[in-house]
Amino acid sequence: MKKLFLRNESGYSLLVVLMVMTLLSVVGLMVMGITVNSVKHVTVNEQSVKVKSATDMAIEEAMAQIDREVEELNKDIKNKTILIDAVVSRLNNSLNNLKSLGTLPYTIQTQTIKDGSEGIYQEKVTIKTPVGTSGKFATRTILISSINNVFKYSTVTPGDLVLNGAAYIEGDVRVGGNLYSSNYGKYVDGINLYEKTSFPALNGNLTVLGNHNRLSNMDRRGNWFFGYYYVPVFQNFSPTPVELKKYFSVVPRMPVNSLPVEKVDVAAMILKKSGNLSSSKTLGSLNVNANETVRLTGNYTINNDLVMKEGSRLEVNGSLKVKGNAELSGTITTQNPNDYIYIQGKSSSPVTISNLTLSGQMYLGYSLDIQNNLNTNGSIYVMGNIDVANFTNNDPGTLLLLAEGDIKVSNNNLYNDLPKPINAFLYSNSQLEIYGIGSHLKITGGIYGKDIILNAVKGKTKKGSGSSLIFESNQDGLPPESSRLSVIYKKDLILNPPTGIPVSSELSVEILDTEYE
Repeated sequence: MKKLFLRNESGYSLLVVLMVMTLLSVVGLMVMGITVNSVKHVTVNEQSVKVKSATDMAIEEAMAQIDREVEELNKDIKNKTILIDAVVSRLNNSLNNLKSLGTLPYTIQTQTIKDGSEGIYQEKVTIKTPVGTSGKFATRTILISSINNVFKYSTVTPGDLVLNGAAYIEGDVRVGGNLYSSNYGKYVDGINLYEKTSFPALNGNLTVLGNHNRLSNMDRRGNWFFGYYYVPVFQNFSPTPVELKKYFSVVPRMPVNSLPVEKVDVAAMILKKSGNLSSSKTLGSLNVNANETVRLTGNYTINNDLVMKEGSRLEVNGSLKVKGNAELSGTITTQNPNDYIYIQGKSSSPVTISNLTLSGQMYLGYSLDIQNNLNTNGSIYVMGNIDVANFTNNDPGTLLLLAEGDIKVSNNNLYNDLPKPINAFLYSNSQLEIYGIGSHLKITGGIYGKDIILNAVKGKTKKGSGSSLIFESNQDGLPPESSRLSVIYKKDLILNPPTGIPVSSELSVEILDTEYE
């Protein structure tokens, strides 16, 4: 029995040893497989990185050559060694002659969008390079343009940008002065009042050349007899990622960008159009009634006022100068891109626009009130101030509204839950202030002001008793896009520029898109 037991024990030991060896063999094979696969994966990843790096180098190489050609062309334009009419021909020849350096392959295709006949030069350039031997390509699309570079930003100011509350900005922002960020939206009811909301949201690149400031506290002023009011107090903060996250509900990117933005000399452009029209015919006054169409062929001067009723139509095959004032509704059309309407206006009362469709460009010697809809893919230049109320631009193009004076946008789409769309770029060489408290606006285009003030809350707003306002609760819990004031950059502003858009004396290069497919 003892011998039998020992024999059985030896058999069990052998079985255990064999099982352990089998298990170790299986585990070893699995480890070897994982190791081999890991090596393959690492090798493939390294190869992919190398291919993408070579692809990116080819695109950047082409960009460097294009930048050099444009820089040389700008030097000749600045030194007046090339006539402006020869710019497009010179640019096309330069682009067609570009060759790749070394072994990096790419092709360059060009398309002239604007040839200068309307005062604008635009060349669309496509750089294409293969992604290794995959049969796929990387494509970068750029635009070489003479359009003023201010229109490449969502929001830009050479001075201060004050963000009172939860404004939502999508696109690049450039601030030449100081930035102020607050979570209190400002509105006016006899005095400045403030409603607590969220901090603003900047979905894009932010460049600030001055100081970054955030709200420290609301300082109570006044007394019990005359009443109390509050004034925001700001203090500096360092724009680190941690600090930015505290004072922006969407944190902007902070690239290094000190490139200057060219100012538009609105006053000079208006004065240039204020002179007498050549071969001009004259009229005393012009009243265009509802459902009436007036056609003017050639240049005309109106010595007194121009009045247009809703449903009226004025077609001008030439330019028109109005020495008096104007009330404009209906439709105004100029036939040629270089034709325009000039209205001198009066210092005592602004030109008024209400439910007007404009095809062309207009220049005003004094101020402007926009009281209702203005539909256009055109430009209006104003020497004085602009007040905008209950305004819409439903044209698929963009209204370009430029003022030497202040622009104030308030009382637009009051207490409505859905935003009113405005396709516009608002430009002021003085102060630009926009309200999104009771108002509810979505500006698709961009804004510029010597100083800019944006006032906004989020969600629903309604009228309370008396003059009070009732705001939606839990402002911090609402998404940034529910702001009652949104400014969304419109890239089509550059690709489909409004008639009369200001141009620069030099060409600039802008990257529109980069795709890998």
